[in-house]
Amino acid sequence: MEKRLLTLSLILIPFFCGNIFSQTVLCTYKNGYYHKNGNTWREYRPKIKDGVWATYTEYKTDISFYYLKNDKGAICVPKKSTVPFYRYNYKTSKWDAGDTPIDIYYNCPNNGVQLYCYKGGVFVKSGNKWTHYEKNSTSPKTYEQYIVNDIFIYVRDVGNNTPAYCIPQSEKHRFFIYKNKKWESLGYATAIYDKWNPQAYAGNYSNPSNQKSTASTNTSKTSTSSSKSTSAQNDNYTINGHEYVDLGLSVLWATCNVGALTPEGYGEHYSWGDWNEKQYYNKPNYYYKIGLNISGTQYDVAHRKWGGSWMMPTAEQFKELMVNCTHEYTMIKGVRVLKFTGRNGKSIFFPVAGTRWKYDFYDNERIGRYWASTINSEDSYYADAFIIEYKRSGCYVSTGERYSGFSVRPVSKKISTKPAGNANSVSKNKQGSINGHNYVDLGLSVKWATCNVGASSPSGYGDYYAWGETSTKSGKYDKDTYRFYKNNKMEYIGRDISGTSNDVARQKWGGTWRMPREAEFRELIAKCTWTWTSQDGHFGFRVSRNGNSIFLPAVGFHNYSEMSNVNKSGNYWSSTGGYQEATLLKIYENGPVIYDFYRELGFCIRPVSE
Repeated sequence: MEKRLLTLSLILIPFFCGNIFSQTVLCTYKNGYYHKNGNTWREYRPKIKDGVWATYTEYKTDISFYYLKNDKGAICVPKKSTVPFYRYNYKTSKWDAGDTPIDIYYNCPNNGVQLYCYKGGVFVKSGNKWTHYEKNSTSPKTYEQYIVNDIFIYVRDVGNNTPAYCIPQSEKHRFFIYKNKKWESLGYATAIYDKWNPQAYAGNYSNPSNQKSTASTNTSKTSTSSSKSTSAQNDNYTINGHEYVDLGLSVLWATCNVGALTPEGYGEHYSWGDWNEKQYYNKPNYYYKIGLNISGTQYDVAHRKWGGSWMMPTAEQFKELMVNCTHEYTMIKGVRVLKFTGRNGKSIFFPVAGTRWKYDFYDNERIGRYWASTINSEDSYYADAFIIEYKRSGCYVSTGERYSGFSVRPVSKKISTKPAGNANSVSKNKQGSINGHNYVDLGLSVKWATCNVGASSPSGYGDYYAWGETSTKSGKYDKDTYRFYKNNKMEYIGRDISGTSNDVARQKWGGTWRMPREAEFRELIAKCTWTWTSQDGHFGFRVSRNGNSIFLPAVGFHNYSEMSNVNKSGNYWSSTGGYQEATLLKIYENGPVIYDFYRELGFCIRPVSE
């Protein structure tokens, strides 16, 4: 009898443990994730929609799958990340295979958004508190956030000043754990699902939380920020949409690093002469023979990214900065920076932004390294670099191995320009036509078209295009129909397609019309007032500056074979792209945001011209 009870207990223990551990399941895939709580499953697609995308009921389970259904269909969620999802096809009475999961986690509660995943577990964000659910642990631990920059979020034990984890804000960066007084890599983020935060962008936009969604004509509610910023105190000016400070030196110094939105932001890290970030920084993936001084050339990332007269500084210009300005270390919003103040009392800040080398990220908050445009005169294996070291309380010009990932702070020759946001820089109603298509001059670096490609009025939606394609489709927008997806591989067609044969604005409208670059969308956000309103029964944003405005309707997007979110949100392609994704402007009632999404989907185009 005792033997039978023992045998029964050995059977029941794993059964009950398995039942306990399967109460919450998180299954991630490229567009979102499924979350199980008891027999209820919710699907989330945070990049497309806030809140729950769909709700399902689990009606059975077996060794390989959870079987779910709702009033629209049935789906199988796999229990292993090597097995694909399946959706039931009622026409063929068969299960059709879909995407393969990125990863599967157990014992992970869900708050709908703000999940940061890696192979070893999940961090769940709630305000400034972070809960870490490790894969093989049943005891989650809570941390508090204490530093945030453009790349990472730093968390520590609650009530303890010791760092614990470094959480990336992008899937192209790694998680780090603080052990033995140094940062050790936990691997790349596998998926990040978070609400975008319009407060992270510099634009003025309305957030009419109590506004009813009724299609009245030209109703609006506007709010603008009255806070006094550091740039306002410095009386900053702009070139091509990027602010600078005149310190009384031979060049004008930008207020931000390339890739940063704020003076304290780290921005991006580049090998010398490269204009894209990389996952791996080392000799094998670096090309050397590109000249002695790359300032203003195709290898100058400042010039390529920002345009206009922006360029990388030379070693001599860094030395001029050190000799003719005072400097001191300080903190801005929890980020350590080196502040330079000119003899005229104006100042700029260099964040101590660390270094990228091989797969890792080093020395942030300790050392910042900034590329100069010049090769080292003694050894061309190295390039000149500006180094700031917090522990030494100093800065100096030295060198760096050219394949290393350093920050870039642009400079410009002195030119005459207008103050940022000067209301008198453009007269009211300054409009015109190029090649038969109307534009409005908002006093920015480019003129903005009044209509989308394919639309006959400012409130019209126009046509929808996959990124880089110049024709619309009657069927679905996915990889199977995408012109640049061949042999199960996405074809790379360039970092910037503006003005090329793949630019639908240039091909359809001709003349000087082209797709806007990412920097031009950011300028539009930063320099204009955004008002959620309606025009001709279509919701969208009126974007205003200097008494002039354009209207961007909430066009939704073409997702596979159906339209989504029309009159609720809008997606507009930029000309800036990569291998799998391209950059877009997304609008909905809470404000505008810029992020990357899959190239094969159908978005609208709002052209610009010089």
